[in-house]
Amino acid sequence: MLLSAVHVVDWNSEVWHFVVRLVVSIICGVIIGVERKTRSKEAGIRTHAIVCMAACLFMIISKYMTTALFNETGQSGDPSRIASQVVTGIGFLGAGIIMYRRDVMYGLTTAAGVWATAAIGMAIGSGFLVVGVVATLLILILQIIFHLPIKPFRSPHLSIIKLQIWMETDDTLNTIINELGSPKVTSYKVKSNEGKLIATVEVATQAPFSVDLMNSIIRNHSDHVISIERTDE
Repeated sequence: MLLSAVHVVDWNSEVWHFVVRLVVSIICGVIIGVERKTRSKEAGIRTHAIVCMAACLFMIISKYMTTALFNETGQSGDPSRIASQVVTGIGFLGAGIIMYRRDVMYGLTTAAGVWATAAIGMAIGSGFLVVGVVATLLILILQIIFHLPIKPFRSPHLSIIKLQIWMETDDTLNTIINELGSPKVTSYKVKSNEGKLIATVEVATQAPFSVDLMNSIIRNHSDHVISIERTDE
């Protein structure tokens, strides 16, 4: 039978093997998490370390503890069931990391990293320590390389500028947003205040953020610009 061919764990002599795997999985999670933390991403050191260690533990339980239980009770079952559910569970965690704000998607790379970290933990839990460590280094190398200031690797960053403007004429807004370097208005609200139209506008621009530019707009349009601020993170 299949169960007879599966190695049953001797918990007295082999338990430290599992402790080593848990420790290695935590180290791998920390390595990936440090890189994400230095870039102020949503999931940092603790998240990656916990995900990697938890995935490793689930894999140990799935591969060894359930097999021992089946042999003791004489029942049959599929020890890979727990491991297969880890992938689904990490998918929900990744979905919570991804955010969609002002027509821009955030957190995709971090979510993918958490998913990959879980896979590393599962590999280590299965006993493939070298594979898990190599995968950790490969992810770290990829993250570093694709964050280098090389134009083909860099995606344009959108700065969101929020303004309050007195709309004296219809051309007032166009003049100001052209100075910001972008004609893309992502949000527009207007209200009447003592006979004046006051517009609250959010503009998305790929131009590098500059405090001098913000100050210049305030000075050049002091009669119309009530406030200006950068609202993206």
